Amino acid sequence: MTLPQHLEPFLFRENPSLACALKAVDQDYSNAPDGEGALASIFLKVVARGTCQGFCDRILSICALSQPASRQLAHDISKY
Repeated sequence: MTLPQHLEPFLFRENPSLACALKAVDQDYSNAPDGEGALASIFLKVVARGTCQGFCDRILSICALSQPASRQLAHDISKY
């Protein structure tokens, strides 16, 4: 939850290396508006998308669950 605060010192000033990496990873970066926070917003979007994809991949790789485990998984998913 504190990721934006930890990244703020690096993302709100000119950082050519990070800009180059974001261009390679995310096509939306080239269309992003200039201004304070644009780099942070795109970086956080990339991190969030990757995190969600990782969770989905892990959930979809589950072959079988017991009844209590399936209830727990459904409960955990519904919280978010």
